[in-house]
Amino acid sequence: MSRYISKLPPEIRELAERRRIEQNPKCKEDLLSIAFHWFITPERDDFWRQIANENYAVFYEKYPQDDCTEECEKFRESEMENAASCSGAMGMAYQLTINKAKEIKDGK
Repeated sequence: MSRYISKLPPEIRELAERRRIEQNPKCKEDLLSIAFHWFITPERDDFWRQIANENYAVFYEKYPQDDCTEECEKFRESEMENAASCSGAMGMAYQLTINKAKEIKDGK
């Protein structure tokens, strides 16, 4: 469960920080559940409950994003590489997937 605004994905963190500032400009609370009143935001409480439960799809459905930037691609790639560092069959599967994706990306 993403309990902290600072731990949210960048786009969602930006929205949560905006809602916190709208309700209390001096508030620095990082705990998502008490940083602002969910039910009085345009997104309402069910949206923020889903975000707190790490269902970020609700954000991207409501606020579609443009194509991923280069920085976003690097983040995704590094996350996959971190996942690939685990041992066993899962780590091997991740590593094979990463290698194949790099080949496709490089046109090989």
